[in-house]
This record gives sequence, structure tokens and C-alpha cells, in this order.
Amino acid sequence: MLGRPPMRGNPAIGYVPQRRPTTDETSIRGVDLVRLGLDGHRWGTPLPGPRQRAAGRRVTGVRVRIGTLHRVFGEAFDQAFSLMAEGTVADGADVDLVVVPVRATCRGCGHVTESHDQVLACEECGATDVERQGGDELILESLVLAPD
Repeated sequence: MLGRPPMRGNPAIGYVPQRRPTTDETSIRGVDLVRLGLDGHRWGTPLPGPRQRAAGRRVTGVRVRIGTLHRVFGEAFDQAFSLMAEGTVADGADVDLVVVPVRATCRGCGHVTESHDQVLACEECGATDVERQGGDELILESLVLAPD
């Protein structure tokens, strides 16, 4: 990572603990994700370390993992992030968006499928009694900070 071998506790990357689940109706701005990574400001008690480790450095990269049920599209997310980050420590940051599929299991026949679309019926038997798993994630995986 960042041209160096992986290591535990890399000070150039802000890791965000996942403290609260979200639903696919949760609305969040890209800049709020970055702020959460720096100080926990948006949801919950401020975190006592990432902002100090950042020490005024710019955020040069952001990695976001988001479930397909949020209906987020890469180009639109990049554009929205750029607009919201303008004038902040994340202005000009590269965005790595990872879209996670939903996994659906048919309760009738047991068929399992993964999809980047909403699964309403089993593609094997046509039953509408499907159990969805995942696809609703919203996780700021990491922030990459500019060197000192």
C-alpha cells in the first residue's frame, strides 16, 4: 500500500471503526464520510486519534465500500464527492468506490444468487420468497493522507 509493504497501523491511512449499521435509505455526503474518518464527527462520539495523526495533511484518497441497494453509481458518486469536498481537506482526493452485490437465497428451492440489482424473485423457480443478505453496506474503509 502506498508503495510500501503492508503493515499494521499505517499512520498514512485513517481507519474507521464500523459502529452503527445503516439502511439503504441512509443519505450521506462524501465529505461526511471523510469527516467521519478523521474525527468521527458525523455519527457518534469523536474519535481521539485520526485527526491528530492527520496533523493538517490533506486527504489524497478515499476508499468507500457501498452496497448495491443504495443505488450509487461510480461516476455520479465521484462527481458528488468532488463537489462536496471542494475547499475541504479532501479537495482533489481520489475515490475508490467498491460496490458490494446483494446475495439472495430462495426459501423455496434454496437457490443462491448474487446480483447488483434488487432481487425480487428466484431466478431458478420464480418464487418471490427470497432472503436478502448484504448489499446494504456503507463503509469508509480507508483514507490516504498526504505525506508530512
